[in-house]
Amino acid sequence: MAASESTHQGAERTGHGGGLKPTATRLRRALQLFMVLLVLAIGVQFSRFAASCLDPRLPAVARPPGVGGFLPIAGLMGLRHWLATGHLDAVQPSAAVLLLLALLASLALKKSFCAWLCPIGTLSEWLWRVRAKLLPRWPAHRIPRWLDRVLMAPKYLLLAFFAFFIFVAMPLRALEAFIEGPYNRVADVRMLAFFAHPSALTVAVLAGLLLLSFLVQNAWCRYLCPYGALTGLVSLLSPLKVRRVDEACTHCQACTRVCPMHLKVHELGPVRSPECTACLLCVDACPEPAALVVGPGRGLRRPRLALAALALVLLVYFGGIGLAMAAGHWRNGIGREEYLRIVPPAMQRYPVRNPG
Repeated sequence: MAASESTHQGAERTGHGGGLKPTATRLRRALQLFMVLLVLAIGVQFSRFAASCLDPRLPAVARPPGVGGFLPIAGLMGLRHWLATGHLDAVQPSAAVLLLLALLASLALKKSFCAWLCPIGTLSEWLWRVRAKLLPRWPAHRIPRWLDRVLMAPKYLLLAFFAFFIFVAMPLRALEAFIEGPYNRVADVRMLAFFAHPSALTVAVLAGLLLLSFLVQNAWCRYLCPYGALTGLVSLLSPLKVRRVDEACTHCQACTRVCPMHLKVHELGPVRSPECTACLLCVDACPEPAALVVGPGRGLRRPRLALAALALVLLVYFGGIGLAMAAGHWRNGIGREEYLRIVPPAMQRYPVRNPG
């Protein structure tokens, strides 16, 4: 583990030939920080929106559509509805849009949504980096490989359950009734209430997940996240995979030591695994500029690779949001008057304080 940390830190310090050159790791972490701040801003605005619906005397605050990113089930339902009818629903359209963009990002550059954009993935990574500072001698691969593979099953089982229920077992008419129904119209408000005033069990579960992510690298992403399971399966079709060029490789294993998903990059050609998140830590850690590339043919190399990866992720995700806004598929069709009627009953057990 110490060797892993020193290899990675050395790669970041040097930038492979220029201390000021942008590495993929630096750019990715800058985008991660931006996404965390953006999510916090959305959370504050959504809380103010709910508070203004509870007390009409407060200034009216618009509901931020980005809150749909926290409704993956609504997003999956909206995606199925769109595939079946050609139309996005008007209740939680941003949930379906954000899920679709996460899948497109994974199709373009492996499971890049998880490593570049997802705030839960970022939190998990931050916890592990704190652990590396506090417990530098803690080995990175404490879980046996066979057990590691067994523990990956739950996220795929959860994905299979939701996919079967939404795409197979649920008739389209029932799906449309649920989408338009009272529960889905305030699903985001109920989510806010759930986390604003959690039960003791909820606090214990969240604390357990945080501790698990502190002790086991990327535990939530690796073992429990069905969203990540879906993006990982889609990423198998991505043409932009990390690829090891054998004739340029010195087999130093620096790439394998820094891989957060415990992939043996030094033994692979193209990294096809659905667990690869395109974090590009392996590329930054590699001492040979031509040994790890991304894409077919000669592929992309440092430093162009770092800028290209950032540009591609930004283009797919934020470009897609811009297109959804222009097409009128970003904000929902629920008016202020309806929210004033439906939010108070949904929040009656969980009063939300206006944060300012």
